[in-house]
Amino acid sequence: MGTIGASHISWVQRFGILAGLILAACLLDGLAAVVRTPKTEIRLYPGMKTPVAGKTEAAIPELRWLTYETTAPGLSLTFLEAKGRLWRAELAVEPTAPEGTYTLRVFLHGEKPEDAAQNPLYTVRLLADRQAFQASERSFVLRLLGVSPWIGAAASLPFLVFCLYLSYKASDKLDEALRRQGMAPVYRALRKGSTTTLFFGLGSADGLSPGDSVRVVAEDGRVLGVAQVETVSLNDAQARLEEADRMPPIVYVARF
Repeated sequence: MGTIGASHISWVQRFGILAGLILAACLLDGLAAVVRTPKTEIRLYPGMKTPVAGKTEAAIPELRWLTYETTAPGLSLTFLEAKGRLWRAELAVEPTAPEGTYTLRVFLHGEKPEDAAQNPLYTVRLLADRQAFQASERSFVLRLLGVSPWIGAAASLPFLVFCLYLSYKASDKLDEALRRQGMAPVYRALRKGSTTTLFFGLGSADGLSPGDSVRVVAEDGRVLGVAQVETVSLNDAQARLEEADRMPPIVYVARF
């Protein structure tokens, strides 16, 4: 008996493993970047605009109540939305602004200096140019490829799902082909002492009956022993294998 298997689906497995590795790597890289990035840090380069959001210590009555102060020359903040203590804005910096590390604080008009000082103080890192900005990314994927790891994860997920689907369909076809030859993979094996109980996908629909004998076969075709069928349903059966050595992870049964 030759090797039992499905070599024709190995390329699906390889692509699936690759897609899974890319998905996991991008997710880990993205999460690590989030953890390593301080919540109060803002990075940008001259001529850049970026969305920012934050909160104040006091509730914001209206959008027009918001104001800010910064040590960064050429930096402007345009408030877009305010709700409760939360605000959303667009931060822009002039193309001629010098690089450096500055501060930014958002507060309400009319707040006392000591109250305004309780609002979060943001660190603004103004990099020299786009290349320096990308080189400062804490995400390895973003720093190396210029692509967000979240985009990489989202792009690899459909490939992983598609490969899993193809693998499932190929496995289903293999099971059908084996069934026509009177064979089926063992999907569960319970060992107790020297006896192993095998559960597999052959049943009365395949002409199997309690008391029948079935060969237990390894993936490479080696016969591991002979099991006695104990219970049978339409498409599944249970058999007992006595004095069995430790079996490999993939095992089949075959009718005589």
